[in-house]
Parts: sequence; structure tokens; C-alpha cells
Amino acid sequence: MEVKERIVRKINQIQDEAILSELEMIISNLQDNLYPLSAKMIESIEKSEDDIRKGNVIPHEQVMHEMSEWINGR
Repeated sequence: MEVKERIVRKINQIQDEAILSELEMIISNLQDNLYPLSAKMIESIEKSEDDIRKGNVIPHEQVMHEMSEWINGR
């Protein structure tokens, strides 16, 4: 059985309209190559981009070093 057929069968068994609506939105957005973002997600992205522009970042190497020390209890 193909993946597509298995998915269709599972979808046909769903009775919850909210789940079906979410699936419809996901499929529509995949076709449009978009992913819907909530206002909170957009706000978080904008804040992160602002931090990057202002240089408020920690280099990856520093984060990894600090995590290693934390994991090893130092």
C-alpha cells in the first residue's frame, strides 16, 4: 500500500472537524509553500532579528563550551 493511500484512509477515519480543518490548512500551505505563523511567532522572529542586528548574540563555540561545562558540572 502506498503512503498516499494510507494517509487518505487515516484522514477518512477522522471525525473531528477541528483536526480536519488543521490538516486542510497544512495541505493548502504546503501547496503554496507557506507556513502560517502566529502573531507571537512573528513577534519572536522580529525580536531575534533585531537582536542579531544589534549584535546581541553569543557565538556557537561559546555556547557549546558553556554547555559542556554545565553538563560536566564545572
